[in-house]
Amino acid sequence: MTLQVVAGILGDGAGRVLLAQRPPGAHLAGTWEFPGGKIEPGESLQAALQRELREELGIDIGAVEPLISIPWQYREKSIVLHACRVRDFRGEPHGHERQALRWLLPHETVGLPMPPPDRPIVAALRLPQHYAITIEPDSDVESLADIDHLLASGIRLIQLRAKFLQADRLAALAGLPLLDQIEEVVALAEALARAVPIPPRAAADAVHIATAAVHGMQYLLTWNCTHIANAVLRPRIEAACRAAGCEPPLICTPQELPPPEKEP
Repeated sequence: MTLQVVAGILGDGAGRVLLAQRPPGAHLAGTWEFPGGKIEPGESLQAALQRELREELGIDIGAVEPLISIPWQYREKSIVLHACRVRDFRGEPHGHERQALRWLLPHETVGLPMPPPDRPIVAALRLPQHYAITIEPDSDVESLADIDHLLASGIRLIQLRAKFLQADRLAALAGLPLLDQIEEVVALAEALARAVPIPPRAAADAVHIATAAVHGMQYLLTWNCTHIANAVLRPRIEAACRAAGCEPPLICTPQELPPPEKEP
């Protein structure tokens, strides 16, 4: 029989989430989990979570929103863990079962011992809430324009549809490493937009620069001389990157980049 379990994701104004430590003697004692517990027969997710969080933390919850369900097979039992965002709650969480509590940003849980089904919840929390799928492009230029438009609108997770792109072009893309849009990239992009400044319609340009700087790229090649590659803005971009503790990339057009030296 598969046990149905619910976990609540409580957040604060700083973007942190609440984790509870399993007490000595419990299954996987000492690990950190999202608080919750077993769903009783006939209970809804919200009713079970309301009961569990009142017992464990002494709080009353309001609206909840399902985030992810994780099936997991332990040696001794199988479970499905249903994780729900708690949109509002009343009271101050306290460990009513003498369990330790910690408020952490999702990326601060890296290396923290957690029950295996709880780890995918952290991964889900770090994903953007919106996921864009592009239409089939008529050309490479159109495809890049679509992606720039999506980035400028705030989208951070994109699926590129390119069923009819030539096989050799797809093969070239497959070998390229992917650069994560981590918190440092987002923070630097916002700082660049304010300091340079970069207008909202060109927000994707700030993301391009921030990604290159945070990941230590030596060059950023662009034909955008309006918002990036010009003599007025380059010093401002470099200053904003260094103020954030990042070395800026050398911004230039492809024509400015010298050709590779020929072997003698």
